[in-house]
Amino acid sequence: MKSSNMINQLNEILRHEWTGLAQYAQASFVVSGLWREVYTQMFWGSTQECLVHAQQIGEKIVALGGVPTVERNAIKQSNEITEMLEFSLDFESVAVSHYVR
Repeated sequence: MKSSNMINQLNEILRHEWTGLAQYAQASFVVSGLWREVYTQMFWGSTQECLVHAQQIGEKIVALGGVPTVERNAIKQSNEITEMLEFSLDFESVAVSHYVR
C-alpha cells in the first residue's frame, strides 16, 4: 500500500476517533438517572480511550509524512441511556471495521 493511501486511511480512523471523543464526552455530561455515576465513568473512560487512540494515529500519520486531520464526523446524541449505548455499540463496530481494514 502506498503511504498516501495509508495516510488517507489513518486520517479516516483519526476522524472517527475525534468523533468518538466528542460523542462519548457529550454522553458523559448528559447521562442521568439512577445509574448516572456508573455510566458517566464508563463514557468518560471511552472518551479518554479515543484520545489515546487519536494520539497514536496522529503520530503514525506524521511519521508517514502526512498531516493529521482535525475534522470529525457527525455526533450521535441522545438523553436516553438505551440510545446512548446503541450509539456506542455502533461507534465501536465502525471502529473495528476501520482498524481491520
